[in-house]
Amino acid sequence: MCALFGVDAAEGAQGMDPDRMLRRIHPDDRAEALVGLQATFAAPGSYTYRYRLLSDGSEFRWLRAHGACFTDEAGRPTHISGVLLTEASANASLEVEIVERLMGALDLARLTNDTVLPRLIEAVLLHAGRELAKGMDRSMFT
Repeated sequence: MCALFGVDAAEGAQGMDPDRMLRRIHPDDRAEALVGLQATFAAPGSYTYRYRLLSDGSEFRWLRAHGACFTDEAGRPTHISGVLLTEASANASLEVEIVERLMGALDLARLTNDTVLPRLIEAVLLHAGRELAKGMDRSMFT
């Protein structure tokens, strides 16, 4: 994900600057993306957004972002994590359905008193994101 936003992986591990991320989003999609990002932090939980991202300095690609905002024990947002899927992916509809179902399961798990179940689903989402990243078109990163 860092490469898509033009951020070094080591820098991205420390967290990405939202303004830097927004600059890579198509100008027509930025306002909606900003509102969505603010809403995600205001009411932590899962999110799904669709926007165009500047992929190589000159070309915009449609992406679908799926993820969640994570909080500390006091309910304060700590970070967001998720996956980005290109809409050109051959398996995009299946990938989107898998992630959407996992996000729905995470939302439901958070409604329970079980503290382990949401963490397990988050781990599965992380694994799914890694597997999706392995299969992504590497040309997006150049």
